[in-house]
Amino acid sequence: MSSLFYQTSSEKEMTDKELIKSKSKFFSLINHKIKTPMNGIIGMVDLLLNTELQDKQKNYAEVIRESGEDLIRIINNVMDLSKIELNALELNQQIFDIKSCLEDVFRTYKAKATFKNVKLSYELEEGLPEQAVGDYHRLRQILLNMVNNAIQHTNQGNVKIFIKKIKEDSDSFVLEFQVQDEGIGMSPDHLRDLFQFDLQSSHHANLGLVICKKLIHKMNGTIWVESTIDKGSTFYFTIQLKHTFGISSIEKKKHKELEETIPSQESKINILVAEDNVIGQKAMQNILSEFGYEAIFVSNGFQVLDKLKERKFDMVFLDIKMPLLDGFQTMQKIKTESLIHNAPIIVAMSTNSLLYTREKCIKAGMQDLLSKPFQKRELKKLIDRWNYLK
Repeated sequence: MSSLFYQTSSEKEMTDKELIKSKSKFFSLINHKIKTPMNGIIGMVDLLLNTELQDKQKNYAEVIRESGEDLIRIINNVMDLSKIELNALELNQQIFDIKSCLEDVFRTYKAKATFKNVKLSYELEEGLPEQAVGDYHRLRQILLNMVNNAIQHTNQGNVKIFIKKIKEDSDSFVLEFQVQDEGIGMSPDHLRDLFQFDLQSSHHANLGLVICKKLIHKMNGTIWVESTIDKGSTFYFTIQLKHTFGISSIEKKKHKELEETIPSQESKINILVAEDNVIGQKAMQNILSEFGYEAIFVSNGFQVLDKLKERKFDMVFLDIKMPLLDGFQTMQKIKTESLIHNAPIIVAMSTNSLLYTREKCIKAGMQDLLSKPFQKRELKKLIDRWNYLK
């Protein structure tokens, strides 16, 4: 009897794992199919916003871009849920500026807030550290979800973020974030199910908030909310960050310089881009051209190898999912055919951060990962960083 029970339990555990893996593969496929065209859409809208537009046209274009970024945010939330189920979500610790993170979030939702007559603001407690060590991108993701939720439920009024330090020791400190809105508020019944992801629930939890809770717990924090119907809500959450005390002043200075770097138009670098999507090629070509960089574009791995045999490039962008020869296969051939001296900096490009993590790409011999779709400033910062470190 016990043997039968053990077998049944093992079979159920295996079935559950297979189901999770099957869901993960499905989400990965959908992720790639949606993000690939979105990369072209967001790239082209960014370029459109740099042309001479009337105020009304500019506002429409900004809403299109932010709607596209909202779609990407939803897809990323679904992918992160898969990562959490697979226990594959890891934090990337790095130096970052707390204020810059907030400004980036507000810049993302500026047009959406203006469109809804919502005023965005933030306040930092006096004496708050300027820099910290933590996962900048995950904190940004949490704030994006929180601010988006606040704007979504506020038709007119204020959305404000307040940050204060509530705990500190020699190695780390804890920040408390308050995201306040003057929206419709929530009933106690709604609050009870707010962070529970259940399709059968009558309230249908906000997936973004569910992800926020899981990420916050991963960062040794907690989340709670206070709300009054017709008056608004305040979301509170805490996260633990490390001091930069143990990091050399040279490294801190380098980080600050990289944050403030303005690329010189005289800095000519040779770029090779391997991208099989025609719209993606066109968008990236126009963005690079706007930065003053010239690039050669190819569509598959074999063409990458041919170009590297002809000449040396300062930087190579390598799409992971290419036909004929994918990014990892191409990288392997670059190494075996001794072409690495012609491609000193290789940046992987991928729509799937679940399967193709930065660690996996670096292990394969690449130096960095650019997640698609990307914003102009992300591409610009990446090129500037590697050009600066050369």
